[in-house]
Amino acid sequence: MKDNPSVNADKKNYVARDVQPTVLRLHPETRATLVRLAAIHGRSLSKEIALRLEQSLEAESAPPPSQSVKKDKGPVDPLSEIDRAMLAVFRQMPVEKQLALLSLLN
Repeated sequence: MKDNPSVNADKKNYVARDVQPTVLRLHPETRATLVRLAAIHGRSLSKEIALRLEQSLEAESAPPPSQSVKKDKGPVDPLSEIDRAMLAVFRQMPVEKQLALLSLLN
């Protein structure tokens, strides 16, 4: 591949024509989840997939995070019981209701 001066070493500064189109086969459930998450985050499906792949690659190359530990109480759980209960209810909602609720919060 020849060098292209319009491509910066930084992935965030690129010209769209320099990105290689890629065909990706997804299970319908996975695609629906990604479409929902892309809508929640205000991104295109392509951008959502790219960001998630980049994050997984960065996490794989990063050293394992150390767990925060309280004295005599074990690892710290960032979610309270109420938070976990609300999240469980939210996850059981249909996608349309999730998006409607999120739009009300913005």
